[in-house]
Amino acid sequence: MKLIHQAVLYLVWKERNTRIHSSVEKPPGTLIAKIRQTIRLRLHPLARRQRITAGQSSVLAT
Repeated sequence: MKLIHQAVLYLVWKERNTRIHSSVEKPPGTLIAKIRQTIRLRLHPLARRQRITAGQSSVLAT
């Protein structure tokens, strides 16, 4: 949850600054996709190190 919170705050702040300083707007779907990509990239190494037993979900699946 902390990772999601930080990713959302950072990317919304970055989008805000881009809109103020360069008048370039991205559609909301692009921002959501960037948040998802950032979270996946941060969790990917954790999922590879995780040992999954039968009936258990991976970090990325959760």
